Amino acid sequence: MRELTLMRRIVISGAYGHANIGDEAILSALLMVLQSMIPDVSLTVLSYDPVSVGKHYGITALNQIPSRPSSKDFYQFVLSPGSREEIWKGLGEIRRADLFVIGGGGLLHDHWTSRKALWLDKFLLYGGSISHWAAQTFMAKAMGKPVMLYAVGVGPVNTKLGRLLMRHVVSKADLITVRDQASKQALDALGIAGVPVHVTADPAILLSPADPKVVDRLMVANGIVRQGGPLISISVRSWFSYSLKDRALAQERELWFQGVIAQVADRLIRELGAQIVFVPMQRYRKPHDDVSSSRNIVRLMKHGDQVWIIPQRCTPEETMGLLGRMDLVIGMRLHSLILAAAMNVPVIGIIYDPKIIGFMSSINQDKYTINIGDLQVEHCLSLVESVWLHRDQIRREIRERVTRLKQKALWNVQLICEMLESVEER
Repeated sequence: MRELTLMRRIVISGAYGHANIGDEAILSALLMVLQSMIPDVSLTVLSYDPVSVGKHYGITALNQIPSRPSSKDFYQFVLSPGSREEIWKGLGEIRRADLFVIGGGGLLHDHWTSRKALWLDKFLLYGGSISHWAAQTFMAKAMGKPVMLYAVGVGPVNTKLGRLLMRHVVSKADLITVRDQASKQALDALGIAGVPVHVTADPAILLSPADPKVVDRLMVANGIVRQGGPLISISVRSWFSYSLKDRALAQERELWFQGVIAQVADRLIRELGAQIVFVPMQRYRKPHDDVSSSRNIVRLMKHGDQVWIIPQRCTPEETMGLLGRMDLVIGMRLHSLILAAAMNVPVIGIIYDPKIIGFMSSINQDKYTINIGDLQVEHCLSLVESVWLHRDQIRREIRERVTRLKQKALWNVQLICEMLESVEER
């Protein structure tokens, strides 16, 4: 690959700015490798919190273009000159760009349909997250810009509109990389052909942890001190409130899930002398943020006074360093597993989404997973026992697989460079 001779403008659009450590880890790693591998690159990020993103990374950050409008977005656009100005800024950056990048992360799915929305919202949201990225792909291609889907997660895609929009996104993209084999299979199942699709890896695997002294201070600030037993992190999220339309049933299932995790944590403390640390990965609207979910579980525990919850918002690097101090991570959040594995820590995955089994398979740890619907205390404990018994072998397996994943993650940027080279030659 020859060195690019001209400054290149890249606009990146993703689910950034939602106080989700996983998404911020993706962005942090993505910016790091782009800046290190492409001389004089100019980067603009479309984000849901452009002030924080721009300040933290020292780059141009603009508001996300509301290309999947709800009625609220529509009224804001009509009534607010400032909102319209922000949209024109974003469109202007795309028009000046050499490449429009969508990703990374689990963007292409139709999980979310709206229960509360007006008819207009329901129609526009029915295709789930896919409709947003389909609209942005259309806008970029209308301006004649090459579009790359960067290390995206695909699926599930269950609705007719979702599948229609997926075909639009994929057929218009110039290059697609997906972060796991399961995402490639999801595209294949849709019968989409003619566009190169490469299986790479989630960019967050390239992240480096915070300085050990920073991690030490974080642990001291939260009173975490090793006392002999294994240090086990648990990362949970609210799920049934999103996935079930029946609110009463969703609340019942959420309480059931939290009760099982509470029993597991109690047994680990009592039988292994474990120390439990809940590491929230997203701050969101109460009661659905990870901190609230973790606190609900602790309230159900008999030994809740022996548990720590990290209450403050940490950077991805700090979270990675903290997970690296653990002996085991039980993770529902994908990036609790990715960041822990990158630190060579054994992991157990709770599968609520195909992306969990996709990653666990990529590090040859799919045998240490459990479907959320099949969650049982004894099964969880047997997995922990097996991991603990084979932890040295597991660490070796993870180290080897993570090395390969890092190479695949770097391939994403090599493909970007090749795309920009072809633009330069025109």
